[in-house]
Amino acid sequence: MCVHEDRGPRTQQVSNAIPSLNGLCERGRITWAEREHGWVGMPEEILAALAMDGFHECAGQRSTSVAGDRPASGTWRGVNPRMRSMVAADWMSRPAAAAATLFIEIDSQSITGPARL
Repeated sequence: MCVHEDRGPRTQQVSNAIPSLNGLCERGRITWAEREHGWVGMPEEILAALAMDGFHECAGQRSTSVAGDRPASGTWRGVNPRMRSMVAADWMSRPAAAAATLFIEIDSQSITGPARL
């Protein structure tokens, strides 16, 4: 499933700094982890990419790690009024890694591999 849509020239300029979800995949910033059945990446980058794709946060919850420097787990719910779509992203930190495993659904359909992104 592709979440990219044309949002005009101004957005295209901004998207060079903040890629879409597809852009994160193309740049290797997120990867599919078959064993975990989820996406591996930085939650902050993925949430920013979802926002770039037109999703506005409507609910979210984050718990911090023991060190308190980054979210250890969390949920994020967003809505894209233009596409009339909803997104759900849930994540948990991976042991001894900066990245987290994220589970992403759009309109209740799991994004389960690169071909669907």
